[in-house]
Amino acid sequence: MAEVRLWWRMPGEQQVMTLEPAPDGETVFHFAPFVNEPAHPHLEFRGRPVAAEAPEPGTLRLEPARDLAFQPTSRHEHLQAIRSGLRAIARREFEKVVLSRVQVVSLQHSTPEAAFAAKCTAFPDAFVYLFHHPATGTWTGATPELLLKRQGEEFETVALAGTRRTDIRTEWTAKERNEQAVVTAYIERVLQRVGIREVEVGTVRDRVYGRIAHLESQIRFRSQTSLTSLARSLHPTPAVGGAPLAAALRFIERTERRSRGYYSGFLGLDAPQSGALFVNLRCMHWLAEGVRIHAGGGIVDGSDPDSEWEETEAKIASILTGLAP
Repeated sequence: MAEVRLWWRMPGEQQVMTLEPAPDGETVFHFAPFVNEPAHPHLEFRGRPVAAEAPEPGTLRLEPARDLAFQPTSRHEHLQAIRSGLRAIARREFEKVVLSRVQVVSLQHSTPEAAFAAKCTAFPDAFVYLFHHPATGTWTGATPELLLKRQGEEFETVALAGTRRTDIRTEWTAKERNEQAVVTAYIERVLQRVGIREVEVGTVRDRVYGRIAHLESQIRFRSQTSLTSLARSLHPTPAVGGAPLAAALRFIERTERRSRGYYSGFLGLDAPQSGALFVNLRCMHWLAEGVRIHAGGGIVDGSDPDSEWEETEAKIASILTGLAP
């Protein structure tokens, strides 16, 4: 069995960390899929975190693609999916659905190790990681979205939604603000359902990620429940699925022709008294044939299919920041 390898850098920090495998280690790294399925199990890696240097190129060996999903989503195909979603919204099947697509890029002059180093530099406020596991291959990412953080009994999460480019001076629309409010309301309902009554919701603010900005509000509460247990209750949120969530997830399952796998799942570290889990966005799956990238956006009444395509193009460009083609 090939060795599991992991490096990460926390938001706002500079030190790269790695997890030394240890059966009695108290820290567990979680790598969870968008939805549970046999081909993409929830992976756990237990050990002890230690400071490390960023890995050198050539440290990891890339595997060839093992399925037929290593095909890009055409513009026509993605626009068709968006129009289908808009028709379902008009029929009131749901209010919002998040639809993603796949882009395949050949990076002959870059490596996952170089990508990890580049993302540590380009995105200081993101959770940056490089993870290799025999069950899923090699992944890198720099995600701006916290799913859940714990320090003792103090918890923090965020409601993040809406996307606009920072190089185009536009105001947030009522539609985008409503989209973010839907995510906030969902999180509050889930927390109430698991018995958490006192929830503090912060003001909505801009969250800038490279050339892209989102709307975000912080949510804080207290609980004695484990970090991973609460994360499983919250995930997936409408920010990556839609609203109402169950109907949106059914539409995604029958409309997106390629499994998301670990894209828009969650990942991070859980220890006895602290931990942080993040939504697996802005990520790349490395294979011998190239890199597979997912990008998506929330579709609501009034969404323009061509603009939605351009939004995914901007997200993919952000993911490729600093990488040699």
